[in-house]
Amino acid sequence: MRWLASLSAICAIWLCRVSAQTNDSAPALSTCVTNCIFEFIPASGCGADAACLCDSTVYTNAVQKCLQSNCPAKEALLAGRYQSTACGEPVRSEDTTTPRVVWTMFATAAIGVVARLIFRNPYARGHGYGADDWTMLLALIILIPFNAVVHLMTKAGAGRDIWSLEPDNITMLLHTSWMEGILYAVLMTIVKVSILLLYLRIWTAGSTDNITFRRACFILIGINIAAGIAIALSVVFECMPISYAWTRWDGEHQGTCIDYSAQSYAISAISVILDLVTFMLPIGKLANLPLSKGKKFGVCFVFALGLLATAASMVRLAYLIRDSTSPNFSLWLAPIATWTSLECNLAVICACLPAMAGLIQKVWNYTCKGKNWSSRRGSTNIDNVRLSSLHTPAQYYDEGGAYRYHSITLPEITKTSLRQHISAEHVDSLRAGRPDKRGYRQNTNEVFLDDGAIEMASRNSPYEQAFTAQQTSTFR
Repeated sequence: MRWLASLSAICAIWLCRVSAQTNDSAPALSTCVTNCIFEFIPASGCGADAACLCDSTVYTNAVQKCLQSNCPAKEALLAGRYQSTACGEPVRSEDTTTPRVVWTMFATAAIGVVARLIFRNPYARGHGYGADDWTMLLALIILIPFNAVVHLMTKAGAGRDIWSLEPDNITMLLHTSWMEGILYAVLMTIVKVSILLLYLRIWTAGSTDNITFRRACFILIGINIAAGIAIALSVVFECMPISYAWTRWDGEHQGTCIDYSAQSYAISAISVILDLVTFMLPIGKLANLPLSKGKKFGVCFVFALGLLATAASMVRLAYLIRDSTSPNFSLWLAPIATWTSLECNLAVICACLPAMAGLIQKVWNYTCKGKNWSSRRGSTNIDNVRLSSLHTPAQYYDEGGAYRYHSITLPEITKTSLRQHISAEHVDSLRAGRPDKRGYRQNTNEVFLDDGAIEMASRNSPYEQAFTAQQTSTFR
């Protein structure tokens, strides 16, 4: 009632006069509203001066308190509509901006997920699909109804003044806002779990150096899932009965609700903290890669781009703090819905950036450099293969640019041509795709050529990983 009362606070006798002068056929204001209007006119010092009443803060506040205490919400809403017309206030509407932003970002997110799936496809020389890919595909599927709900919010009245809406539109607006909150919690949880599963796929369990990092990933997965469930349930049951969440505005229904502002602040704060921890977790690992400073910065930059989603979440929180107590809630719901959608879509896009970069590099190599993009592994030019100086656990980039991680030890082989370590005869057998069990032994490490693959392992441990010549070709 408080927010509706404030919309009608300036409503005075001049509204009736304006209505008569313009032959307005709209229904007259209720006795409750007119009583509040007349009661405080003497104290305003404006008399029947409509312009003065429009600008009088003292009069506005007095009528606001009266309407809040005595008048039904729908009657106050009607009074606010009259006041807006009589005072010549401009019609405010932001309901076209949000849909354009939402669907543009969704198209970009869909392209990112498709690029990720293409890049990982074994027939496109990818490394196959993992749990991180399937969870990201699930996130894209949920992103469709999420963006649709945001679109429906604008259709219902988000971005317009509350007094310009019909009662049914206000109910629908609150209902879609409630659904958006649930989908937001589910979607962001799945995206962050997918990112953490990607970390587990990159930093495998084969090395003792990864134990602490992987434990942190598993703990974060559990925390994200628990937080997502808690947030979703807090939105579902924010009011009792549940339907009171979208019917309470009219004052005609009975129920109880938790503090909406406190709930919104808590959800946004939790989301920002989990975003920061999730996206920043691998930066230390990436910073220790045996790469040049330029490449190392590029890799860290791609992963850190996930903080764009966190930035959107912070902007959303700023809008909540500024506007959550505003009586004209339908107007401020538009920017909040826009930034919420930006956060979710950006999270999906940023999670797919490494694969998108890899696919772009593959296409560039294929179209501009004439490199082979065959699905046959081992079809590369072995003359150009170089091996990096690796430490346990070891890192490398495949040709497409997607970051991979393997637990092998090869400290003695540096960035020198493979021919310096393996005889030309063995290299030729590899290029021809013929099995060759002979290999090069250096200290405690071995390099074997077998069916077009380069296998590296410690002399005292079983073979841990197998690389194709193509997969090592970026260390040139």
